Amino acid sequence: MRLWVLVLAAVVVVAAAGVGAEEEVVVGEERSLNPPEISIDFSWARSMQDASGNVECADKLTFAYRVMIRSGLFEPTNVAVRISPEEMVTLTAGTVTTSTGTVGTGNTAGDSFIVVDIGDLSSLTETIAVITFDVVIKRDAVDGSAFLSDQSIVVTQDFWPATSQNFIDGIFFTCP
Repeated sequence: MRLWVLVLAAVVVVAAAGVGAEEEVVVGEERSLNPPEISIDFSWARSMQDASGNVECADKLTFAYRVMIRSGLFEPTNVAVRISPEEMVTLTAGTVTTSTGTVGTGNTAGDSFIVVDIGDLSSLTETIAVITFDVVIKRDAVDGSAFLSDQSIVVTQDFWPATSQNFIDGIFFTCP
């Protein structure tokens, strides 16, 4: 969706001593009023808990999301990031950190999703939040092998609709 604003400028030139008058209207340039640009990167690492080299049930994984927001001409307010880890993992309480903003949900035992409050942003700025947290693959996640395949993240703010993205991680694991 693109919104456009047409900037009009009127210039009036008056001749000296009131002899004749000339009026000129100059039409200005169009300026795009696009929503803030949001990009999201995802990475993960496995704790070296065993020597097998395989990802297995009960292994601890560290997930990292890098959320970059370019505000453009607007000042986004109440920016928040919500991350919903896949159901086959348990969020490890106390492990959620962010480089920007505050962790509102995710660090309490029993939390199943994360909310990081970024806050209000100035116009024409770039804000980067790196959010990291640990999960443990549930012991009863599957019988055999499976993929962790759907980590969901949603960025919201007051002025524009939410931006959401699902990550197809393809993290293969087994539950012997």
